[in-house]
Order: sequence, then structure tokens, then C-alpha cells
Amino acid sequence: INITGAFMDGFFSAWESGETLPSGPKTEALHLVASDVRSFYLSAYTSWAGMLGEAASIAYAKESVFLGIVYILMSIFCAFIAHGLGSDLVQLISSSDPL
Repeated sequence: INITGAFMDGFFSAWESGETLPSGPKTEALHLVASDVRSFYLSAYTSWAGMLGEAASIAYAKESVFLGIVYILMSIFCAFIAHGLGSDLVQLISSSDPL
């Protein structure tokens, strides 16, 4: 969940910043949608407490704190990659160049 949330954050941050959308009548509407998604939906969808709860469950079930820590670190690492991929995808979609 955290990785897909980071992907969507990267996707919608490019919309919200206006760096990939040309100016036009749709731009303001897309900006509002992106702002709402990033402000309200993603904060509930990806929660730090949820990730820690999952890590604690893994650590308890496997009787290894090390595995819980690895889960947290891998979630954070993959989130950075997913955020970049989401941003790249929206730039690709909004590009005027043919695929």
C-alpha cells in the first residue's frame, strides 16, 4: 500500500505543480483534483502507523525484530522509486510526443 501510495503521490504531484500540464481550461480542474487527492486521500491510504503495525506483525510472527526493520526500510526505499515512476508516468502521458 505504501508503494502504490507513493506512486500516486508522484503522479498527482506533477499535476498539482503544473509542470506537466499546459495552461488551459482543464488545468485548474486537474489542479484541484490533484490537490484533493494528495491532501486528503493519500494521507489516509498510506499511513505511517499502518506500516509500523505491519512491521510489528511480521516481527512478532517471525520472532525477529530484524525482519520488521527490513520491512520498514524496504517500504521506504520502494516508496522513493514508486514516487519517481508516478511522476515519470504523468510526464509521459502529458507529453505531446507520440509514444
